[in-house]
Amino acid sequence: MKNQMVRAIIGLSLTLSIFSPVILAQNAQNPDNPSLGDLARQELERKKNQAPSKVVLTNDGGTTPSPSAGQQPRSVAPQTPADADSTSQVSPVDCLRILNTAGITYSSTFNLGFPTRLSALGPPKVQGTPPSQDSAGLIGENLASGAKGGYVFTYSAGTKDANGRVNTYTVRADPLPPVTAGQKHYFTDQSGVIRQENDKLANANSPPFTVEEYEAAWRAGEENKYAKVEQAAALLASAAPSPEEKEAAGVVGELGSGLASLKKSKCPLTTKDFVTLNALVDLVCQVKLDACGRCADAPQELDPLTRDPNYSYQVSLTATGAEVIAVPKKPGAASFFSDGEKIYFSRAGRASPQSTLLGDIPIVTEATQRVVKQQAADAMAGVGLSPGEKNKAATVAGLALQLARIKAIQCPITTQGFVSSTEFENLACQSKSDACGTWCHKDPSRPDPLGRDPAYSYQFLVTTSGGEVIAAPKISGLPNFYCDGKNVYFSRAGRASPQSTLLGNAGSVAEAMRPGSQSNPTAEMEEKTKAVTARMASEKLSTEEKNGGFGVAALAMGGLALKLANCPITTQGFIGVPAIHNLVCPETSPPCGRCDDEETKLLEGVAQDPNYSYQMRFTALDGEVIAIPQKPGLASFYSDGEKIYFSRAGQASKQSTMLSDAGSFFWGVMTSQR
Repeated sequence: MKNQMVRAIIGLSLTLSIFSPVILAQNAQNPDNPSLGDLARQELERKKNQAPSKVVLTNDGGTTPSPSAGQQPRSVAPQTPADADSTSQVSPVDCLRILNTAGITYSSTFNLGFPTRLSALGPPKVQGTPPSQDSAGLIGENLASGAKGGYVFTYSAGTKDANGRVNTYTVRADPLPPVTAGQKHYFTDQSGVIRQENDKLANANSPPFTVEEYEAAWRAGEENKYAKVEQAAALLASAAPSPEEKEAAGVVGELGSGLASLKKSKCPLTTKDFVTLNALVDLVCQVKLDACGRCADAPQELDPLTRDPNYSYQVSLTATGAEVIAVPKKPGAASFFSDGEKIYFSRAGRASPQSTLLGDIPIVTEATQRVVKQQAADAMAGVGLSPGEKNKAATVAGLALQLARIKAIQCPITTQGFVSSTEFENLACQSKSDACGTWCHKDPSRPDPLGRDPAYSYQFLVTTSGGEVIAAPKISGLPNFYCDGKNVYFSRAGRASPQSTLLGNAGSVAEAMRPGSQSNPTAEMEEKTKAVTARMASEKLSTEEKNGGFGVAALAMGGLALKLANCPITTQGFIGVPAIHNLVCPETSPPCGRCDDEETKLLEGVAQDPNYSYQMRFTALDGEVIAIPQKPGLASFYSDGEKIYFSRAGQASKQSTMLSDAGSFFWGVMTSQR
């Protein structure tokens, strides 16, 4: 794996660029003595077309909003195709884009031209049935029915030609009644162009829906969703103050959404009353219907919930949907209810649709993830973990979650006690079960990457349902970590265990080190960018100072990424850029080496910055950077890869004034100088 420091910087900056539709302009200031900020911006400008694009308005060169990578709900039903029918809102323009794309795919797949009716693009009536010209499985059930997101979609196929092919079609999207003044009507056809009208039906002569209009509508939708998530997070924080309650709210939402999908798949099961999760699994898995019975992972997914010490979960399958209740096992805790679309809570007995509304499932789920993720981040900061130590906690959490995943797909390996990472990898790779082999690495000449960690040794206890992970430091002074598959603990006084300090549940600790929101990164990143831009203005940072802070943030984030790749380099103190290059770039020092010409050029650019001298220090888990001004009046900057600090009174350090997190400052400088 090639994880050089500066490539990590550029990779991170490209990732950040996905989070905003802003097209960066090249900063041409000071071309003879470019700083790291100048060079990085030039590199981004050169590579910007490699990043995912923004919008799709046609089928021959348009672009589409990058979907975010959020967690999928635990579900006993398969996912629906294409537009993933869910309770989340999808704009009519998005639906038309989906239909245009599905029409092209249908034409090329079945060689019949476009479909004769809209339902032919939808999923098969019996799940598991292969796609056909009558049920191509290219869009979700709701859109295939002709109604989604408050709009009705009218599809009309053109006349068949002599060969029986349909070469033209039209689709109208009109608001469902009651229609109010100012609502838009849309139209598209085989050209892929989407057109619009206000207060009247659109047609082939209507004005096209422009990229700028799409971008504005998309951004408004993102900002609206972000505001709703913020409101739900605030309500959740007051309604469900304990981590156990927040987790129960999220579980109820995931179960409710998953069971609603099961009913949409035409599963005919119903229950007379609420049943336990074990009874649900027995019902779903024993029935001989594809719509219900494809649940190989269901017992493993639901089993941890049946052993939840804080809540018992009960479900009711009705003719048209499903309901879920979380009943607290401890007095005083809140109860939660979901009908598959919304979540309610009560502190006065069993929750129901008459209880206090928390919000729509997708909004509450993201709010729950955000709140719990922040709790884990606060817990790690509260006990003084460095950025590198936080990443190690996230690594341990991720390993335990990975053990649970391979056990969920029937890996038969168990151990009598804790074994080393090498011993466990040998067991996994020698097993004749493909489920276990997911742990094996493709390069047999370099087994056990965990064993090559210069700072920690890892041990695994593998049980019938999951596993436990311990990370023990090889270097004195570093903390110990332990995860039982559910929670992560740490200790600075010997081996960590369930009796050590709790950091948070495994999922939230793993997510706490990921930047931004899971399913709404654009709005969150733009909110942070606005805050950073305002902060830079209030501190009256000059262009030279912004570039200096940018360089510090970029180098420090790259250094942290380098340590995550188990680069064994450490330094006695801060060293200059030429020394960094000599340590990091030689091919004899993987996973640090093999810097290419572009990376070398970037490091040389840092060394040539006329305004700042950059120095870096590597510890066992972290990389720190200082920018020392070379001209009077300039501020000094410091970053540990997580946050950035500045000082106008001497050399900056962690005790100086904090500006923001490093990633937000990095992006704030990029956008402020576009």
